[in-house]
Amino acid sequence: MNSNFTRKFEIRLVLTALILATLLVTAYTPGLPLYGEQSESVWVLRDIEDYDGAEKWKKFNREKEELHYEANYSRGSFTFKKTYTGETKSMDPYSDLVHGESTTHKAEWGSPPKRMRPGEKYPLDFYLGMVEDNSSYYSLTAWAATWFNGRKLEKSYAKLNSKNNWRPTNETLILEPPEGRAEGQKLELKLSLANTWMKTIYVYEWMNASEASKVGDVAPYEKPEQEKPERNTSPARELDYEVPKDENGNYIDSGIRFSNLGGEVMIRRGDDPLGWEFAQPDMVIYEGDRIKTEHDSGAVLTLKDLTAFKMKPESEVIVDTYPEKKNKIKMLAGKVWTNVKQMVTEGTMDVEMSQAVAGIKGTTFVVEETGAESILKVIDGEVELKTNEGDRLLVTGGKMATVKQGRLARFESFSINEEINSWNLSNQDWGRTEVQKTGDQGKGDQVYVTTEGDLSQLFSDDFRYNTLEGWETVHGTWELRNGNLVQSSNYSSGDFGGTYAIAGSPNWTDYSVSAQIMSKDNDRIGLVFRYLNEDNFYVLGWNNYQAWDKTDEKFLFAKVVDGKTTELVEKEMGYEEEKWYQLQVDVVGNEMSAYIDDRKIFSVVDYDLSRGKAGLYSWANEGSYFDDFRVSKVKS
Repeated sequence: MNSNFTRKFEIRLVLTALILATLLVTAYTPGLPLYGEQSESVWVLRDIEDYDGAEKWKKFNREKEELHYEANYSRGSFTFKKTYTGETKSMDPYSDLVHGESTTHKAEWGSPPKRMRPGEKYPLDFYLGMVEDNSSYYSLTAWAATWFNGRKLEKSYAKLNSKNNWRPTNETLILEPPEGRAEGQKLELKLSLANTWMKTIYVYEWMNASEASKVGDVAPYEKPEQEKPERNTSPARELDYEVPKDENGNYIDSGIRFSNLGGEVMIRRGDDPLGWEFAQPDMVIYEGDRIKTEHDSGAVLTLKDLTAFKMKPESEVIVDTYPEKKNKIKMLAGKVWTNVKQMVTEGTMDVEMSQAVAGIKGTTFVVEETGAESILKVIDGEVELKTNEGDRLLVTGGKMATVKQGRLARFESFSINEEINSWNLSNQDWGRTEVQKTGDQGKGDQVYVTTEGDLSQLFSDDFRYNTLEGWETVHGTWELRNGNLVQSSNYSSGDFGGTYAIAGSPNWTDYSVSAQIMSKDNDRIGLVFRYLNEDNFYVLGWNNYQAWDKTDEKFLFAKVVDGKTTELVEKEMGYEEEKWYQLQVDVVGNEMSAYIDDRKIFSVVDYDLSRGKAGLYSWANEGSYFDDFRVSKVKS
């Protein structure tokens, strides 16, 4: 064979091999999609925040003589064990309390990708398990949740207890990163085992792909030799607080309620550090209840006089009253804004801090608690300040008082306008958006309080409890099944007369109603709003009917007025059977807008119905499933 030809052939083989090798390396680069248009920017893992809870449990092990806690933390893998070390004793009617019995929780997640592109899907394995040495009085419940981009992932919220016989949970979660808005924007993935103070937060940054290639790996987790002390040492955290009860031994309703919840909000009764449970919008808040918000979460508490306390992420308060029934909030740490509207008839409201108590009879003010200092700023009106050492001071608008070691340390003027501007009173977002707008508040406890500008929740139900209290069902067969509300009949009447589950007030006007929906049939499913009766309501309906002679795939608004049906607007589109969607309707004045999975589909204007209840809708659809129903006020 010609030697020149041989050399050329060998060179071609080498070049071909190099090209193939390059393609293979590119195709199998972790965290990057194999095909499709490549975005110029990507999400890059820049930091990992570790919370092992060690110092907290060390403190409880010193205080609880009959209990011992062990928390073992590594990134994305948490093990927690509670052991009873006291003497064996009878706990009738419960099982005996046995010395040495224990309960162990374990939660694990797979390693998230180091790079993520918008529009791609990235799997994340999730496991929650529980082992109990002896089923007794100290039986526990294990909770775990996964939050991505400020939202709890579907299937990531898991709970184990005796009702499901400790069966472990194994799921594959899907991360779907959004398109970034600007270089430097942050995106968080949070993994948490509730009630244990253990969590891992992966922080991604939106950056140019060329710059991303220069970023190295995040440093591995190393357990510190000396655990850091608690961030806040407020005396309120050290109080041995006894939960009030009435003469019959029952908890006392405080009259305060959650009017809005966002993210992971916890509430507990009593002093058991493991007594926390997830807050629910319709739950009763009792005197002495302790409420805290986790990272990227928030809550609005509404008092009987409609004054509202808005809690920012990582905040903690205790709801309390005096014996003479005055409203009272114990601040463990943070910052409070309130505009007191009309005080309850029983008397004034007090805000108790570590160094002083602020007594209010109707005013606008800011209170800040650091543990070492208690600070009061009055915007309007007057507040009586009483220090722990007996000092009394009337603070008026434009003045601020700082109390240290129980004594007045400073009394001075401040800029009311600057203080007002530092509070973004119109912002309704929780979590990172709030932190970006007001500074790095996520590293300190804060409570933000306002009575105006909030998206107030009117009604909600996630159907986890076996009750339909607050609901009215019309026609059909409605039942609770595995945490969902299910309509299982094939009922229909005319073009839009179906079966309904209705909640709320006929006087509701402007609001947003939403629910998770899933259909195992192919007929109409959706929401009703401004519902007065079967002859007067609006409906958002969705069809997926297909047959050999007819196709009816429609997403539409319609109205029924005095029994007469009129279609208002429609779009040809069907749904996928046995797939969950979120439907939402915003109705303000005469305009109504429809959304699917937060994507606006259309709007329409109509003048016939101005008020009414809200609810769920099914027409000839025997497999209608609903979850996470919510109704919230919106501004006109």
